[in-house]
Amino acid sequence: MYFRLWDQFPTVLWPLFEFQPFFWLAVALPGMAALWICYSRGRRLVARAGWLILLLLAVWIAVAQVVVTPRERLEDRQNLLARAAAESNIHDLMLLLAPNVQFGPWNRQEMKTELASRLAAAHITGNFIRSSTNEIHGREAVTLIAVWTQTRDFGPILSRWRLTWQDEPRPENWRVVGLRLLQLNHHHMPPGSVIPLAR
Repeated sequence: MYFRLWDQFPTVLWPLFEFQPFFWLAVALPGMAALWICYSRGRRLVARAGWLILLLLAVWIAVAQVVVTPRERLEDRQNLLARAAAESNIHDLMLLLAPNVQFGPWNRQEMKTELASRLAAAHITGNFIRSSTNEIHGREAVTLIAVWTQTRDFGPILSRWRLTWQDEPRPENWRVVGLRLLQLNHHHMPPGSVIPLAR
């Protein structure tokens, strides 16, 4: 169970609700050290302030666990997309694609047919996102992503993609409206390129 930040929530405040373990630790450790020093020296009034800081930190962490930002939801969808491709799970792949999605010359139905045969022929054994950058503007986002794909017959494949996303109102989520294959094993792909047939 989680709660989505509303669409108009300021982008600069998103990090308050995102996973920040090192920052939380940086606040917690000095706070605990201050408590120990205060109690050892009998400064109980100051120690109460330290407890208050730690309590507020605990509330902050709890809120961050149940509230998700658009960026967190987008990154989660990217991972789901990579996992579905690795497992040749066409059903889950199609759930992540908008009805009007376009990939080169393929529409949604053509993608379903072509991807099923090409992913099966590639014999993918693993799919890992090496890097990604997101630009989010309201309900639209563009992702540049590098994917390391391990295949049984062709070895590792490095591909780079440009994905265009649209965020749909509750209870829906980000879905892909456009894909572009930018690079395949250090070879730049011309606009409109699709996944090549395995040979």
